[in-house]
Amino acid sequence: MKYLDSSILLLGLVLMGCGKIKPQDFVNQVNDPKGNFCSLHEFENQNIMLSTVFKPAEFNALMGLESEQDYEDQFKLALNEQESSLRFDFRIACLDPSYDIIKDTLPPDLYIERIEYLTAKMAGDFSLVMGKDTIVPNFFHYERTYNMTPFNNFLLGFDLPRSKVHDNIRILYDDKLFGLGRIEFDFDKNTINQKYPIDL
Repeated sequence: MKYLDSSILLLGLVLMGCGKIKPQDFVNQVNDPKGNFCSLHEFENQNIMLSTVFKPAEFNALMGLESEQDYEDQFKLALNEQESSLRFDFRIACLDPSYDIIKDTLPPDLYIERIEYLTAKMAGDFSLVMGKDTIVPNFFHYERTYNMTPFNNFLLGFDLPRSKVHDNIRILYDDKLFGLGRIEFDFDKNTINQKYPIDL
């Protein structure tokens, strides 16, 4: 139902824009936690929420625009660069905003060890599954926000052009931080391989 509702909303945005989507409408749609660009799980016992957000090539190209001049040329160039891989944001959020989910109550040495894990080793806990194919990330980055955002954000990239997406996609995360084990985040293939016309 989530896929259907979000697809109808996105179709409406396209129709209202004569076949194209306004940049801000598209950004809002991608960032909507209830939309089909996002897959999430809440774990009330651990007081956390884990989510994975698919970032289409058009979204990444929009985020890379640097000035108001030559928007279309910039966008086309950036879009071409983004087409060769799939990008996702993986987010860890605490259901209690007063609690630092990364620092917790760890002593300094264990806190440093955790940060080292988050910035490098954690990349090995992710994979993308499509049919019988399993792909490991070719890009991983922990965005430290120092409590400036309500979640901790990790950037994931997979060497898979969306033009080659022929089946639904599943992002697997083997959690070692909270003892949750393997967690699955599912995405409809139509969300992944669809091209989104942007009205610049």
